[in-house]
Amino acid sequence: MRLRADIERRIGTLDLRVALDLGPDETVALVGPNGAGKTTLLRVLAGLLGVDRGKVQLGDTVLDAGPGAAFVPPQERRVGYVFQDHLLFPGMSVLDNVAFGPRSRRATRRDARSSAQTWLERVGLGDLAAARPAALSGGQAQRIALARALAAEPRMLLLDEPLAAVDATARTTLRRELRELLAAFDGVRVLVVHSIDDALALADRLLVLEDGRIVQSGTLPELVARPASRYVADLVGINGFLGHCTAGVVDVAGAKLVVAHAEDGPVHVTFHPRAVSVFRERPSGSPRNVWSAPIVSVEPALERVRLQVGGPLPIVAEITPRAAAELRLAEGGDVWIAVKATEIAVSTA
Repeated sequence: MRLRADIERRIGTLDLRVALDLGPDETVALVGPNGAGKTTLLRVLAGLLGVDRGKVQLGDTVLDAGPGAAFVPPQERRVGYVFQDHLLFPGMSVLDNVAFGPRSRRATRRDARSSAQTWLERVGLGDLAAARPAALSGGQAQRIALARALAAEPRMLLLDEPLAAVDATARTTLRRELRELLAAFDGVRVLVVHSIDDALALADRLLVLEDGRIVQSGTLPELVARPASRYVADLVGINGFLGHCTAGVVDVAGAKLVVAHAEDGPVHVTFHPRAVSVFRERPSGSPRNVWSAPIVSVEPALERVRLQVGGPLPIVAEITPRAAAELRLAEGGDVWIAVKATEIAVSTA
């Protein structure tokens, strides 16, 4: 099932014009500055706002064809929407909050509560069935809101900044659980994220929204290699990889990175392009990570020069125009790359 949408919607000063073609085989993250239209886009997909012009189609069903044409109301769209502030019903128990999903699809009370208990167990909160939302932590409330959305058996899942209200202690665990739940969901899945780390952990592809327009789409390495705007350059101003750490060495698809501090197991490693030193000859000194790599591209970017190199660990470096000239980067060939272990940030995947 695919989501195909051509959306035009104006609200105040925001003029949203977006075309989407999303399938169930990927998780897509919407990123962009405040006021870019990310939440507005989710609300249009959910049916909480209609399009001024265009069409929203999920599978064979036209959900919205514009004023005076076909429009499927939110409760009939089979769209699960997890709001940033959760919007749990304060007067209901946790179990009944989750049961609201299947009840909205006309399940009997008994079947709805049985399904709700199953989902509570799946998100690890089966023991909180009788609790009220006021007693929940931010991470627990987020799990309950997600369970409520999934219990309704949606065809599309929309999450608005799912980790925004979660403290640092619970963030890693919830991020891992979210990734597993999203991967298991057989439908279109779109989420709004603020942190590039969250996007890296949860999404297969990023859509960058600025001033109501999608300015770039791609994986994190694709955006890092060729940022389409200053915002994108600032957003993805890092090299980021998933790998497996053993005794202070991270394996990234066969390439090895020595890191300063990390627990064994799956990890995210990130380092800024400006932390990458570039040489024409093998450097001496203290860097623990040194390797030779072919030059892929050299491009000016925001008073710096962005150098993309290939090899087993494709990365981007940022150096000054003077350094680029001294290194004769325009001539191509191979360069030596050095990254200090202390410059590499590591977080549990």
